[in-house]
Amino acid sequence: MKSLDSYLSQPSEQIEPSYMLVRCASLFASMLMYIGEERMGSERYLTTKQNGDRLMKLATAVRIKKSGPGASDGVLRDVSNVADIYLERMNKNYAANGKAFGEDPLILSDLKTCKVVSESFQ
Repeated sequence: MKSLDSYLSQPSEQIEPSYMLVRCASLFASMLMYIGEERMGSERYLTTKQNGDRLMKLATAVRIKKSGPGASDGVLRDVSNVADIYLERMNKNYAANGKAFGEDPLILSDLKTCKVVSESFQ
């Protein structure tokens, strides 16, 4: 998986319009699953969940606008699948060096990008 920055630097005709939203929703979902509410803190957990939910809804709206009502069916599946990839990466990082995402360039880059994306849709 390449970073979102790398993905977004492609020519526009190669970019799927909802992908960035799905990726960010997936990253937030994977963080919720990996860290959990107790360690993350209730307020931060809720904010992260709300941001992910908002991005999922936006991805659904983008797909519906592009391809019609049936196009929304795969958003939850896609978010779940990509979240699984992030979780696998976090687990491997932790096993290798004791840090789930603290030094992972892809995760750190995507977190930075997704923070900007999330803030732009609040």
